[in-house]
Amino acid sequence: MIMMMSTDFSLPSLMLLLVHQVARKAALYRQLQKQKQEVQEKEFQDLIECGLNPYEISRRKDIEDKVRGGESLLGWCCRVGECLCWAGSNC
Repeated sequence: MIMMMSTDFSLPSLMLLLVHQVARKAALYRQLQKQKQEVQEKEFQDLIECGLNPYEISRRKDIEDKVRGGESLLGWCCRVGECLCWAGSNC
C-alpha cells in the first residue's frame, strides 16, 4: 500500500516513494534469508555433532514431504541433556 506523506503527486515523487518501499522490502527479505541460513547452518552442525548425515536427513524430509503432500511427520525432538533424535523414534 502506498502511503502519501505530502500532497505532491508528481511522477518523480511517486517514483522516489516506490524506490524507498522496494528498498525496505528488499532489506527485509535479505535479513530473513540470512536468518534462515543461520538456522539451517545450526541444524547442520547439530546433526553432525550427533553423528548423523545432514544430507541424508534433508533428503528424507523432502521425500516424506512429497509423499505426504507437504505434511511432514519427520521432525526433531530434543530432550534435555540428549542429542537430537527423530520425532517418530521411541527415544
